[in-house]
Amino acid sequence: MKKKLNFIISLSLVLAIAVSAFVTPASSFEHTEVTSSYAMLLINLDTNTTAYAQKADKYWYAPGMSELMTFILLTEKVKDPAGVKVAVDEDFIAELDYSDNCLERYLGDELTLKDLAAIMMMTTGSDAANLIADTVSGGDTAAFVSEMNSRAAELGCKLTSFLSPGYSASKKHYTTCEDIAVMYRHLMNDAMFQEIMSSPTYIPEEYGDNEEYAVTTDNSILNPVSPYYFRYATGGKYTFDKVYGASIVVTTSYKEMNYLFVALRGKNKAEENVFADARRMTTWAYLNLSDRKVINTDTAVNTAKAVTSWGTYDISLYADNSAIKTLPNEYERDKFSVKMDIPEELKLPLFEGESVGSADISYDKELLDNVSIIPNHDEGVSLLNDLGRFSGYALAKLFPNMPSEAEEQSATEPSTKPATEAATKSPKKQTSTTPAAAKATQAPTTDSETGE
Repeated sequence: MKKKLNFIISLSLVLAIAVSAFVTPASSFEHTEVTSSYAMLLINLDTNTTAYAQKADKYWYAPGMSELMTFILLTEKVKDPAGVKVAVDEDFIAELDYSDNCLERYLGDELTLKDLAAIMMMTTGSDAANLIADTVSGGDTAAFVSEMNSRAAELGCKLTSFLSPGYSASKKHYTTCEDIAVMYRHLMNDAMFQEIMSSPTYIPEEYGDNEEYAVTTDNSILNPVSPYYFRYATGGKYTFDKVYGASIVVTTSYKEMNYLFVALRGKNKAEENVFADARRMTTWAYLNLSDRKVINTDTAVNTAKAVTSWGTYDISLYADNSAIKTLPNEYERDKFSVKMDIPEELKLPLFEGESVGSADISYDKELLDNVSIIPNHDEGVSLLNDLGRFSGYALAKLFPNMPSEAEEQSATEPSTKPATEAATKSPKKQTSTTPAAAKATQAPTTDSETGE
């Protein structure tokens, strides 16, 4: 059995330079913000880093968040929702177990599935969700709900159970912040979804510019006339239930940094609500966290023995991607570690990009990411390659003091230590120039509950 080489390498192999770029670790950085929601999750969408998590994997009853999965099935089953018209029938609404009257002003008219999707996502939208499910499933809503749960599991939702396409007061209708994030992120590349979720108002196509039929989002964080408006918010959904509290999922963007915030069981008070929590937590992230490249694909991170019929030789190994992570601006260098798990010996042939092991990147004992370790070129594949390696092997036997390939590479590559130390000692210089320049960017502030 091959031996496994497990060890910790120091930050000397980890580049800690500030980068503006694209993580999902289980990390949660400390903050001093005052929040009121039971469960919260804050993810940097560029780096897939969990910046903060509070009971994010605990389920709660979020009656309206099932509509995210209803939207997913709609987009997967109907090629052109804007081209399919549906009659808004009063008898259909009357037969529902629960009605939120979101379609009341459209009774007797026809709406497209896109119109229904907009009403569903921008308001409580339960009646619209049920009409979508009925239309898409050919009248079998129970089968539609069953597929909602199956699809949620396929997407990676771990603790989600839906009993309805829309609202349900049952305690068997629940989800988590983590699962909401999974569903929402799955939809973020859908053009119709982005159009609907980023708009404070929507008018169904049949009514032209008649604002009498306009739908206004319940998500006050997106509404410029609301006291809870946050100018950096770019989209999201909000629901409220008198028994189970408020829920929200919202995306924000500031200076090319993008975050997703989710909250469950939020309060509904003037200064204690999910809108305030979203604003405070994302503002904290923008002001206190930044993206950093923590491992580089261009630098060999280790070597291993390649085994051939005539002997062994060292080959250099690399990370398969430049891990870019979100970290505190004032991060501590000695809290970084990279734990590698690679075989001591590797049998040929090996192909460029083939995973031969992995590396766990951690900060403050929290796992940030796991990257594959690979050779950056083919080994033992061509005759020319084999002859070259055999010649090197023979020379090494004749002249044992000759430096290896890895040693030669290390000797010729410039040291990254000065840049690393500079980034560690003065991280702010990587992201801003002068106080005046920082002021000119109008950084987010939490001084006002209005977000202004």
